[in-house]
Amino acid sequence: MEKEKTIISYELMQYLPIAILVVLSIFFGIQYETFFSIANLYNILRQASFLMIVSMGMSFVILMGSIDASVGAMVTLTGAISALAVPFMGWTAIFVGILAGALLGFINGLIIVKWKIPSFLETLAMMGALDGIALIVMKSSPINIDCKAYFNITGGSLIGNIPNLSLIPIVVVLMCIYIGRRTHFGRSLYVIGANERVSHYSGINVRFTQLMAFMTCGLLCGLAGSLEASLFEAACPYMGRDLMMNSIAAVVIGGTQLTGGVGGPIRTIFGVILIAILSSGMNFMGLTTASKEIATGIVMIAAVAANMDRSRMPFVK
Repeated sequence: MEKEKTIISYELMQYLPIAILVVLSIFFGIQYETFFSIANLYNILRQASFLMIVSMGMSFVILMGSIDASVGAMVTLTGAISALAVPFMGWTAIFVGILAGALLGFINGLIIVKWKIPSFLETLAMMGALDGIALIVMKSSPINIDCKAYFNITGGSLIGNIPNLSLIPIVVVLMCIYIGRRTHFGRSLYVIGANERVSHYSGINVRFTQLMAFMTCGLLCGLAGSLEASLFEAACPYMGRDLMMNSIAAVVIGGTQLTGGVGGPIRTIFGVILIAILSSGMNFMGLTTASKEIATGIVMIAAVAANMDRSRMPFVK
């Protein structure tokens, strides 16, 4: 009976992110008349665009019970690499940034898989190394870009009046949802996250799947870094730093468990939107950057506490 109550309670808590999202939207909408203005909605979409792309990659990693603390540093470095390639390749330099991100993700995965280093420790160390390399590449100052074709990647519009900056994340989300639900790779992530030992016996190539998950995460970080450089017309030191904490928060707040096996890209969408709305609301309230980080941390702790299925955790370490 007690176990049944726990399961029912856990199932109800899955809807908590949606409930918080609705409450926050109503609260900020009532408090500030211009909160839902076209201009502010566009700002929310712009803030959510890069976070959405990176969070999709983070979803795959967390789904299998791992974590990638180097995503922010990868965004910064790939943005710099893309910016350096613009004078030689024009707008196609975006593909250099994407490939660089995929390579960095591959390196992360290879080290974790071959040397069996815990993903958090390896990617945390990689974060410091990549931030240092980015500073060397940038010479501790922004790399300015002068290429209208490259700016049009985010500033232009391929379909009607939908800005590319909003269209690209939508395409990424749809692709990730399809991969997570319809492909062997996506389904394998759930199995590995639920029980890695069992997944070995079920015929899943666990090491290869883990490697591909980190590579996919790196590829999406490369895309986000190249797009940031396009939007801001420059690659700046530490420009992806906030994305590490926010992407993990978005995935967890959305309902994907850190232990793996539960959640996925669809739930991450709600987490990203919630963080974007919370951030915009705090801007209207005039809170400082420090206050925003405190609020995000509190929300993340509450989300972890609410979404954790304790029936799978006989011990807490």
